[in-house]
Amino acid sequence: MVGNDVVAIHAAENRASFARPGYVERVLSPRERRVLARAPRPEACFWSQFAAKEAAYKLLVQLGELPGFGHREIEVSESLDAVTWRDHRFELRAEVRPRWVHAVVTAGAPVVARVLEPGAGHDPSGEVRALGRALAAAVLRVPWERLEIRRAELAGAWDGHGPPELLLDGERAPLAVSLSHDGPFVAAALGIGRAGAALAEAAGAG
Repeated sequence: MVGNDVVAIHAAENRASFARPGYVERVLSPRERRVLARAPRPEACFWSQFAAKEAAYKLLVQLGELPGFGHREIEVSESLDAVTWRDHRFELRAEVRPRWVHAVVTAGAPVVARVLEPGAGHDPSGEVRALGRALAAAVLRVPWERLEIRRAELAGAWDGHGPPELLLDGERAPLAVSLSHDGPFVAAALGIGRAGAALAEAAGAG
């Protein structure tokens, strides 16, 4: 299982949200706001915490949990290496760049992740799926044409669909996939469990 989220720090809509009265308080817990208050780069700090919460949310949904939109209940460690929600604790890998932040949350499985900036006029949905398929093709050592990423319908989900699933030759592949895009950036992450590692090893031997 894996969740990932990318945020374009300086995107106009993100800067507007950060400046909106009450927005930070709705997202961050009191402890997290204290971390933000002493951060040398407040926007980067806030969006790193936000991305970690969003990535954890995606992972929780994959686990069958229903965290809702209570961002303050998902707690991010000050060192940006862990996320907790109720009795769940996950590993966090956060990358903070001048223009974007990227968070990957896992339950301990090895992860492959990448952030790209395709350029102006790109189709975010298509580009992020292409990135996910390319990463999976490299891990599984198969042509990317054999891979597909889809989201099945899910009653009760905010958009009517469940988490993305990776298919190999029409069957569910043993890799968890998480997709994200914001502004000019797209990001994908793969969680590689034992079955995925065994399949990759078998493909390499074949």
